[in-house]
Amino acid sequence: MLKFTIRRAVVGLLALPVVAGTYVFMYVLVGSLSNTLWGLTLDEVWNNGLLIGSVCAIAFAFATQIDKLIGRLVGE
Repeated sequence: MLKFTIRRAVVGLLALPVVAGTYVFMYVLVGSLSNTLWGLTLDEVWNNGLLIGSVCAIAFAFATQIDKLIGRLVGE
């Protein structure tokens, strides 16, 4: 059980720059299509992408534990 959590955590860490880069690319793409970048610098956008990637990586790594917790709270 723990080895799968570690594997998912490693994959999540490797995916962090991919998620952040995709977020920056999509932000710039949508900003260029609408002719504005909404006033954020690329550093701020990159940090937002890292935050989104970190939350996704944590949720991915602990998916089974989160599922069990929600199951107990809901009462299934």
